[in-house]
This record gives sequence, structure tokens and C-alpha cells, in this order.
Amino acid sequence: MIKSIKIDKVSKKFKNIHALNQITFDIPKNSVFGILGSNGSGKTTLMKILSGLIKSWSGNILLNNKKLNNKNLNLSKKFGFLIENPCFYEFLSARQNLEMLLRISDTKENRIDKIIELVSLSERQHDKVETFSYGMKQRLGLAQTLLHNPEIIVIDEPNNGLDPVGINEMNEILKNLQGEGKTIIISSHILSEIESLCTDICILRNGEILVVDSLENLKKNSNTYTIEVNNSIDALNELEKHKNIKVLKHLNNYITFSSIKELNINSINLIFKTEIQINQFKKDADLLKYFYAN
Repeated sequence: MIKSIKIDKVSKKFKNIHALNQITFDIPKNSVFGILGSNGSGKTTLMKILSGLIKSWSGNILLNNKKLNNKNLNLSKKFGFLIENPCFYEFLSARQNLEMLLRISDTKENRIDKIIELVSLSERQHDKVETFSYGMKQRLGLAQTLLHNPEIIVIDEPNNGLDPVGINEMNEILKNLQGEGKTIIISSHILSEIESLCTDICILRNGEILVVDSLENLKKNSNTYTIEVNNSIDALNELEKHKNIKVLKHLNNYITFSSIKELNINSINLIFKTEIQINQFKKDADLLKYFYAN
């Protein structure tokens, strides 16, 4: 797998709070990579580090094995960011806003026609922005982000505040961009949004990683179980011998694990083949919901 971006031991501390604590993962090229977490998980901090809105942090972000920082402008130009509510000249049309940004950003290639069509604003491109709905302004903000033809697009909460129609429109645009070869990084606190749009996922909690994997692998391992046993050490040893089983959590005599194959209490007893006694057996919700809820 070609790695597009590597997040390497990235940390950020606000006074005594670790917003991010030594997080490390790879973002595959041409993926739609979802960073999922509730408020306070660290996802917005990470997005602001990627976009340069937070300047002071430790660790490295590498693009094609080269460090990304303010001094390496050639690498920075490969990114497009939509992190906070986009700003426009409301008294100008959508097209005029893009033309002005094109001039001041010294972007050589004029892609306005293509971008306006891509974000589904062709019929309203000559209307003043002050007449736009929130969803249309979000799409115009994305158009601004795409003006210099970035390879990597970073969007914080792309569907925040949108109605169902707006959500579908935004998701369709992002899928089309992936189809053009772009790598897209989005953050969200909504699990269903990540499931419907992303190819890969990282779940953060309290500044640390709970899981990083492709959505395909997570769904393949979606049989998740929790057992209570009389001897958790022996039980762990037996479970870890099986390549189709992944231990997710161990607390006292409780063990949570996922399995490619569906299991029941009898098949787990056959795995143990010892004096391990199962006192409680429960099949959990799917793996993504397990990580996000626990």
C-alpha cells in the first residue's frame, strides 16, 4: 500500500491537558480517511495542526517521507483545507469570489468553470453569495479549497449544519473527488457519516488512538464478543493463538474480542480446551459501534 501521509508521534498539550498524545498512523493515498471522535477527543486539534492553524506541537507529519512544515511550501501547496466556516464577500457573486481568490493566490491554472460544475453551483454562480443557503456556502467554500488543484483535501466536519439533501450533495462531491485521485481527510463525530463515506478510519478518544484500520477490515471483523471467565490469563493465551481472533480489551476477568467467523459459547469452549470456565457470554454490536461507544 502506498502511504500518502504519515502522522508520527504527534502530540499537543494545552496546559496540563494532552489534546493529542503520541499518535501515529498512516493515511493511504486516494483514500477517504475519517477521523472520528466525540468532543474533546483531539480530532479538531489534529485537523488544525494539519492545516497550520496550530503552530506549536511535537512529532512529525510526513508526505512522501518529507517533513511537512511552514518552510516546505511546495509540500504545503499539495493540501487544500476547509477547517472553519468559509468567508466570502457576500455582496459579490460566487464566481466573482473565486475570481478574486484566483488573482490574490497567484494560481496559474484557471479551473473555475470545472470547479463550479463539480460543486453543483453552475446555475447559481452569478448570484450574490448573500442569497445562498448554508449548504451552498459550504460547497462554495469547498470550491475555494479546490482552486489550486490540491492532491490532499482536509475538511473538518463537512456535513455539520447541513440538512439531509445537503449531506447527500456534499458526500457525492467528495466521492467524485476521490474518483479523480484525491486523498480526502475528514473529521466527524457522527459514526453513520464515517461509515457511509470513508474507506479508512481512525477513532480518537482523549487524545489517543482507539483503532486505525480500513472500513473493509473492520466490517470483516465485525463479530464482537465479551466474555467473563474464571481465569482471564489462560483465556487470553488461548484466544491469541487464533489468527482469526483479535483481542480488543481485557479488564479483570472480562475479555472483549472480535472474530472473522461467527462464534457462540460452545465454539469458544472448544477454543479453550482447558479448565477455563465461561461465566458470561455476550455478542456486542458491530465493531465500529463497539469502539465508538466504549
